[in-house]
Amino acid sequence: MAHGIAYLESQKLMASEQNPIVLCSLGDGSITEGEVAEALQMAVLKKLPILYLIQDNGWGISATGSEMRAMDAYEYAAGFKGLERRRVDGADFVESFKAVEAGINYVRSTRQPILIHATCPLLGHHTSGVRKEWYRGEDLEDHQQRDPIQMLKKHLMEQGATEDEFKRVEKNALKKVTKIINGH
Repeated sequence: MAHGIAYLESQKLMASEQNPIVLCSLGDGSITEGEVAEALQMAVLKKLPILYLIQDNGWGISATGSEMRAMDAYEYAAGFKGLERRRVDGADFVESFKAVEAGINYVRSTRQPILIHATCPLLGHHTSGVRKEWYRGEDLEDHQQRDPIQMLKKHLMEQGATEDEFKRVEKNALKKVTKIINGH
């Protein structure tokens, strides 16, 4: 998609004041896949307008990151000359919002790729076929402590929001997500 956008822009076939970009969301474990390395190479080589959002929960499929890789996605991305990169606490909504906003602005203004490495908790099962109870021990409680919804709630309460306001927002968000899931 990013290659297509870059081509259309280079041929003056696409004009947009917003400068469209592509968002590619991946798990940190996918960085070890060959096609991901190829995509990063091409994005840098062709200066493609793409934001890679890497979610790193410290786990691959039933194995810890340290058992599966020598470095995380942020460190790995340093090898791609010309790939801008940032780290962010993915459990912190405010920090994440600012980082993604800055990433989008970077890609829109430079028409070059960026990688945002977001550390986040793994709260549920990794996949429907790999249950968390089968391979995870003490880290479950640590990950619960970093639940982004609870961290956002705490932040909003500190900013003066009430419990009722939070519940109303949470209920509206659930309605929207349910509508999307049900295809309405």
